[in-house]
Amino acid sequence: MNKNATNRLASSPADSGGLVKVPGDWHETMSTHWFQDHMFSFTAAAHNVYKGIAGMFNIYSGLDRGNEEIDDGVNLRLPSGTAKSWGNLEYDVNLMLADKAWDQDGQLLFDIFEFGGFLGDQMTVNLVHKPYFEVERRNGARVGAWTTRSSRRRSSAIGWTAGRMREPRRATTAQRRCSRRGKVSTCSRPSASRVTPSAAT
Repeated sequence: MNKNATNRLASSPADSGGLVKVPGDWHETMSTHWFQDHMFSFTAAAHNVYKGIAGMFNIYSGLDRGNEEIDDGVNLRLPSGTAKSWGNLEYDVNLMLADKAWDQDGQLLFDIFEFGGFLGDQMTVNLVHKPYFEVERRNGARVGAWTTRSSRRRSSAIGWTAGRMREPRRATTAQRRCSRRGKVSTCSRPSASRVTPSAAT
């Protein structure tokens, strides 16, 4: 599929604001990733993630350039900013949701011998308990068993762990499992309501 790199949807951003076409299926375009620390050949290091040794980073593409002004039929124009040709973070905020539990001494409660998992009774966002974040009305967010709810009427899910969805789905609620990613656009600008590329080649 697209072996000769002729499809504009399979592309990466160029510094000029244009595209660098690449071979492959645009439905497998990467975007938000998360990473964790673990020893070699042992990936079940849940206690490291629980303690906050994890992070997120973005991979930009022709579909998600991180510049909401570029309107070429490929760029989704997701809330991000316009100062740079790609990779703006002014309105693109990664959020890592995690449940926690504390013991009577205020220390994180975690049993390293419990491999079945457990659910904490408190939620954190980017390791902050009861966070407060002031946003403008047009804010967009990447959201990673929880159910998240959006207070915005026009929220659309456009991608999950496997890549971009073929069509956007209305997403007032989203149930997520541990270590799963999702991308939800929660903007209120009319120009950002279009979340499917219109150019096929």
